[in-house]
Amino acid sequence: MGSHDGLKNDQEQCEEYDDEKKKRLKREGKKKVIHQETKKCKKKKEHGTNNNSSNNNNINDNNGDVPKLPREFKEKIEELHGGEAMLVIQKRLFKCDVGEVQRRLSIPIRQIRPEAKNFLTQEELLTLNKTEGKNQKLVGLPLFMLDPHLRELRSLVLKKWCMTNSDTYNIAHEWMKCVKANYLKIKDVVQLWTFRSHDGMLSFALVKF
Repeated sequence: MGSHDGLKNDQEQCEEYDDEKKKRLKREGKKKVIHQETKKCKKKKEHGTNNNSSNNNNINDNNGDVPKLPREFKEKIEELHGGEAMLVIQKRLFKCDVGEVQRRLSIPIRQIRPEAKNFLTQEELLTLNKTEGKNQKLVGLPLFMLDPHLRELRSLVLKKWCMTNSDTYNIAHEWMKCVKANYLKIKDVVQLWTFRSHDGMLSFALVKF
């Protein structure tokens, strides 16, 4: 996949996620929320096709050389007796990643780095497909995360959305606390690294540039 395709796929998944969520909310009869969902990332494709966006496109190219995890993160993970970290994805944040309506960080599966494709265990993959209640709400996986300031976040979950053209993972639940505490905004560039805590728990480190 080229760098331009990577940026376009991220935009398309953002829009597709919103379409799927609108359908789900409509089934639940939440018409007022659906109205809020109509304000989406309309300028994403223009951004992706801009002749001056070559540098932006490279941000979402997850097939190049593996960047190095910043030393302070490596030391913090060692302090927590965690395993070796692996880069899952590098991306530029969109409105749907920092918005109050969506309230989640999207991780398009097609854009996960090749060496990180199997960062989840088989048991975790099965858990991501579990639902509960009459509305079949996704259960999700509890996770631990180091935010850009090395603060420890424990009230997050990883969920998987199965959509028409492709699937995406989402970090949700109290994601907006991370957004506000770190002043994350549209066009910020972040890296999401994964590692295992000493007890094997799924863990992430979010690096902001």
